[in-house]
Amino acid sequence: MNKTFILLRLHLSDLWGINRLRHSEDKRGRRRIIGIAVLALVLTPVFLLYIVGAAMVLATLGLASYIPALMVLVSALLIIFTTFMKSSTLLFGGNDHDILASLPVSGRSILASRILTLYIHQLPFSLLIMLPSLIVYAIFTHPSAAFYILSLPLTLLMPLIPIVVSAAVGALITWLGSCFRHKSLMTTVLSVLLVVVLIVGPSLLSGRTAELLEGGDLTALTAVLEPSLRALTGAYPPAVWFADALCGNVPSLLCFLLANVVFFFLFLVVMDRYGDALRSAVTGKSRSGRQIRSSDFKTSSAFTALYQKELKRLFSSSIYLMNTTVGGLLAVIFSVMVFFVPIDKVFASFGIPADASAVQITAIAALVVSLALSIMSTTSAAISLEGRNVWLLQSLPVTTQTILRAKSAVDLTIKLPCIVLSALLFTIGLKLNIWSFCTFLAVPLVYSLFASQVGLLMDIRKPNYTWTNEAQVVKQGLSVLFSMLVGMISVALPALALFLLGVESAVWILSAACLLLLCATVLIHRKISRIRI
Repeated sequence: MNKTFILLRLHLSDLWGINRLRHSEDKRGRRRIIGIAVLALVLTPVFLLYIVGAAMVLATLGLASYIPALMVLVSALLIIFTTFMKSSTLLFGGNDHDILASLPVSGRSILASRILTLYIHQLPFSLLIMLPSLIVYAIFTHPSAAFYILSLPLTLLMPLIPIVVSAAVGALITWLGSCFRHKSLMTTVLSVLLVVVLIVGPSLLSGRTAELLEGGDLTALTAVLEPSLRALTGAYPPAVWFADALCGNVPSLLCFLLANVVFFFLFLVVMDRYGDALRSAVTGKSRSGRQIRSSDFKTSSAFTALYQKELKRLFSSSIYLMNTTVGGLLAVIFSVMVFFVPIDKVFASFGIPADASAVQITAIAALVVSLALSIMSTTSAAISLEGRNVWLLQSLPVTTQTILRAKSAVDLTIKLPCIVLSALLFTIGLKLNIWSFCTFLAVPLVYSLFASQVGLLMDIRKPNYTWTNEAQVVKQGLSVLFSMLVGMISVALPALALFLLGVESAVWILSAACLLLLCATVLIHRKISRIRI
């Protein structure tokens, strides 16, 4: 057990950058870690505001009794959604596995330390969700003494099952993907299907809720929400056990405790037995068994060779491909919803008049699609993913401009099909003309070009070549976070102008925004082309 905690401390120090902050002489890397910490501190109050607001709404509607179970469910879904792909890499795909395997430490201790690392890493998010909502629950319901005694211990245990489930789902998706020739691509396809279920599922309830909120019928809203909340929380038994245990129900308390503890150790035993095989599935490479021939070698231009290298790099990493294609997936999902959701009611909920012209609707919808595409970019992690092999890229007899253009081309290769498909779906679903179709093509394309160059600028200024697993770069990289922030701001400013000036000025506002973004894209491209990687 002592060895497990030693490994846990090492994993956390590496994951949170504590050792680099204390001992590294790289000032840029230290500033990157401090920047992430500051950003987290800034976003925490916003997150708390949303959680408290949601709990207050439920309490106002007379549904305060559902707050604990619902927040347990929300926390579990958030943990599963944010870790089901990362867990597979952290548990089995780390670059330090061979080093740890050579130490006098059992495989079970290594695996336990990695799972506990995931637990401690996700625990702050669970506490931010649970503690404020439980305070709201206590204010409105005045619970018994059991609530105050059990709230914190049960909240600390609550993330265990979601983390094990996310690890199991990630392992299953990885194993299923390994059964195919292009395992990373297949793993990404399965992950995308899971994301679609998690995104589309809750929207089935939100549509009816929005209509009732618009009508101001709180009694009808409560009548609709109560059976829905009962069904949602009932689908996840630990959430019900958690809520009943806080009310002093001893059988529910025992079920919750046993489920978390037994589930964790059972998963640990299973992974200890089949962990090596699963790690081979994560890190192994397919072999055709065919003899290499001279015809297999082809020549091409420097740009084409770099482009193909970047494309293979993207499709060889499921976590990289998954995180950079979610934006395009959201854009397509939003476009498909046009055929199933009354678009006039959606726009009316944002204050857009029902008699808005087709040009105005096109401009606003194009801005929404642009938001999905501008917050996700392959370029924001493309340079850092070179890792310690970046010297190979630096030694190539090619210009920085050629390297960066190849990386940008890969990002556009992913986004262009989504832009065209979204434009076609919107044009058909809203029965728009050819000019609207061109607008749907032009605006998201401008935002995609801008996001691509911003991602390169952020990553080339703040690269991280010392990562031990890809999740540190793709999910936690400072360049990724700043690129997302810039993308959101670039969409938020035109949206704010629309709110202040009215949708009648949508065409002029969007035209000015696109012109400014094009100028910024050119300037950024010229700036980064002069920087040596």
